[in-house]
Amino acid sequence: MARPTIIIIHPYDRTTTFLNKIVKSTIASFGDSIIQLVVEPNAQSHVECLEKLASFKNNELVLFFGHGRSDKLFGAKSDSFGKLFENEAIAEEEGYNYHNDNFINEANVSAFHNKKVICLSCNSNSDIAKYAIAGGANSFVGFGDIPTSEGEFQDHGVIVGDKTVAIMKAEINQIMKHSLAISIGSNYDLDGFKNVLALVTNKRISNLLIENKGVKTRRLISDFLYRFKSDIIIHGDKRINLIS
Repeated sequence: MARPTIIIIHPYDRTTTFLNKIVKSTIASFGDSIIQLVVEPNAQSHVECLEKLASFKNNELVLFFGHGRSDKLFGAKSDSFGKLFENEAIAEEEGYNYHNDNFINEANVSAFHNKKVICLSCNSNSDIAKYAIAGGANSFVGFGDIPTSEGEFQDHGVIVGDKTVAIMKAEINQIMKHSLAISIGSNYDLDGFKNVLALVTNKRISNLLIENKGVKTRRLISDFLYRFKSDIIIHGDKRINLIS
């Protein structure tokens, strides 16, 4: 088996399971070069993930898929989180009431040391990216706000239904699957990946506007996809190749 050069981290959270399509597509294309660090809704799983991540020190490519905010990345969340339990301590210990919303932060982001990171997480183009570079990451590709729920669209002042959310999720999947497949397959540098993603996004926007006139919110979705590609920021070395 070839030495893993791509590390995939996708903490379990029911609201991000739609991203599994990106994970499966990438594994199908580059399985011999991939190791997947599974993060389940319990404390030990998070500790083990960080320990394994830190053990790789050869300029690996890390793909992180999940929730986050400007200064940290979230971990796993149990399906039953927030429900009432007779014994909350036992429920949390056994993973029934678990949510790690402070998984990777300034204190432990050094786990990305000597690695290239593509982080598909809301507002990962800000402080967490800067922390990662300060902690020794070679490069960090961060994204802006990516609404993929009715509530997140409402945060932007727009009311949408299930269909619009489903289309947005599907478009993000298509864009990321194709962009990663092309860029990793051709071993582009990170700036090349960003350019490929912009091109693929433009094609998806064009398809929405021209071929899907029956979608009433196609212009709204197109606006958010434009923001999606425009908000990407590469911190650190832009010219480093995806696969070393």
